[in-house]
Amino acid sequence: MVERQTALIIITEKKRSDLQEIYNQKFTLLTSAKKNTTQLEYLLRQQEAEAKMIEAYLASLREGSFSGKFLWPTVRGRISSGFGYRNYPRKAFHYGIDIAVPYGSPIFAAANGKVVKVTFGWGGGYGNYLIIYHGGGYSTLYAHCSRIVISNGQSVKAGQVIAYIGSTGFSTGSHLHFEVRINGVAKNPSNYF
Repeated sequence: MVERQTALIIITEKKRSDLQEIYNQKFTLLTSAKKNTTQLEYLLRQQEAEAKMIEAYLASLREGSFSGKFLWPTVRGRISSGFGYRNYPRKAFHYGIDIAVPYGSPIFAAANGKVVKVTFGWGGGYGNYLIIYHGGGYSTLYAHCSRIVISNGQSVKAGQVIAYIGSTGFSTGSHLHFEVRINGVAKNPSNYF
């Protein structure tokens, strides 16, 4: 009888220990998820702030003229995320289109223009990105680049290689985030090809 009680006590203590370990693991995961959510919200606010700064800067450019038709900026690829509101990772406005393309593929200037901004690093979530002004208030933005091969102030021709596909900044895989802006306001790029 004593041996049976001792065995039951040992089994009970083992189960209690196992439950405590499971609880600790779940608590750690929950704490980590809350921290990640806070970081994600911060990064999204940074990206939105960067987009507003870009909008204000581009609105100040008014010189030249442009027809409003662009070349497709990659060799191939499909639109993996469209323009407008989306629910990942939270409901937010997506200012361009994402074009899924293999890492390292070339990115082409969508039209003749002048490079007005090149940014390396986080870039408010855009990662390495550049902006080309095409005249008449039209500009294009190319983000998440692995490498940029042109420089600020440089003139470029339509179809010229300007960068390479990457996954820098707030990105979940290799792709080009491509924006069209008119007087600084983001427009659906699909309407301009």
